[in-house]
Amino acid sequence: MKYVFKRLAKVRDYEECEHLDENSQARYLVSKCFGLDIEVVRDMDMPDFNECLKTYAEHHGIKLDD
Repeated sequence: MKYVFKRLAKVRDYEECEHLDENSQARYLVSKCFGLDIEVVRDMDMPDFNECLKTYAEHHGIKLDD
């Protein structure tokens, strides 16, 4: 993977994105946890984004629907 997981999400991260729709929340949390600008996440290819989202979920103990 070309992106590196940097940190777990914080309570503040969840508070800051709670008003967003589910897809926007996912992009926001991936940007925070990978230390990326939100524009970088928006410009990712879907396979790269899905890989990052899967890594985020694994680190947070979340089971994603396939």
